[in-house]
Amino acid sequence: MSVDADQRFQRCAAFVLEREGWGTFTDDPRDPGGPTRWGITLKALQARRGESCTAADVERLSEDAALWIYRDDYWDAVGGDDLPAGVDLIVFDAAVNQGAARAARFLQTAAGVEADGVVGPQTLAAVQAANADSLIDRIKTERVTAYWETPGWSSFGHGWANRLAGCVGQAHRWADE
Repeated sequence: MSVDADQRFQRCAAFVLEREGWGTFTDDPRDPGGPTRWGITLKALQARRGESCTAADVERLSEDAALWIYRDDYWDAVGGDDLPAGVDLIVFDAAVNQGAARAARFLQTAAGVEADGVVGPQTLAAVQAANADSLIDRIKTERVTAYWETPGWSSFGHGWANRLAGCVGQAHRWADE
């Protein structure tokens, strides 16, 4: 089955929206992300808007606005349109959950290129030359290692690990279509 880039973004976004609780607002003091809705943190919203925001601004964030941020600040930032099916999901999910530059570095490390956090021609060439299933597994390893080093692992690690396991399974299914 051939899926174009926009369709791949839509299905990856739907996957991530579900993992992000379909817009449930959270503000757990143990969460290193702080106030969050749709996976968009207060810090990310402020960066997007270029102005100071409040937790209430995050709480009012619409799904449409979240999708716009997903597309511009996460999908496009990691070169989602140019990634193979399955690889796009695990990298995009990492971008929303762990930061776009960090997700790019996960991809680059897994692909064996310099991890500078910017997905460019060298990264994309290495990704295209790699086996998608192997790349997904290497990215998974990078993400797990980063989770272990993240403040909040003791409180949220089980949920993060479950999220990643579901993401890896779906990524492999899409890679094998």
